[in-house]
Amino acid sequence: RVVGRYLSNAAGGSLDKRIKPGELATIVANGLRVFPIYQTWGGSARYFTRSQGVSDALAAIERARHYGFKPGTRIYFAVDFDAVDHEVTSNVIPHFQGIQAAMDEYVGRYEIGIYGPRNVCRRVADAGLTSASFVSDMSTGFSGNLGYPIPDNWAFDQISTVSVGSGTGAVEIDNDIYSGVDRGQNSFDPTSSDDALDVEFDPTLESTLVIDVRNYLVTEAGLP
Repeated sequence: RVVGRYLSNAAGGSLDKRIKPGELATIVANGLRVFPIYQTWGGSARYFTRSQGVSDALAAIERARHYGFKPGTRIYFAVDFDAVDHEVTSNVIPHFQGIQAAMDEYVGRYEIGIYGPRNVCRRVADAGLTSASFVSDMSTGFSGNLGYPIPDNWAFDQISTVSVGSGTGAVEIDNDIYSGVDRGQNSFDPTSSDDALDVEFDPTLESTLVIDVRNYLVTEAGLP
């Protein structure tokens, strides 16, 4: 019913996971809907900080606009490691506070979701920072999945990996349970060539760009 697809690749990484030209149209033409996922790395606690959350949110907004995801679409930001409870407090929650702060500057555009273990999803939701969870239940060895109930706002629950198709068309996918909380999108409004970047932006420069823009707003526009 619904397909989750990545907005970006990790800078310098070897995996090419992001949405391809024409892919969204093909998915919709076959009666499916799409929800976007943002993940570049996120494999340990040290990645997660408030400033990185701001940077991730701005990058996700840019890519979502590029692909034409309309206002109201929920973007799932990944916490792809076994975060123990104190790391949720010290790193993950501040990270999502940064995401929320950046999203608040684009009022009405995109909602915030989270991908991660049960306890991580539950705690971030309880902090009022997400509206839906994509639960990594397939990671059965994660302590954050052991003994914790599935969060009330779960939208997708990852349970197994399966292969579909054959030959050159074979692909491995993660099979998820679908709750109906998030139906995804089935129409898109891509940015025009006038709005799009004329070159691929280097995501390693995003934090510097954010600092420069904020300094400009303070000095030139007098904003707090």
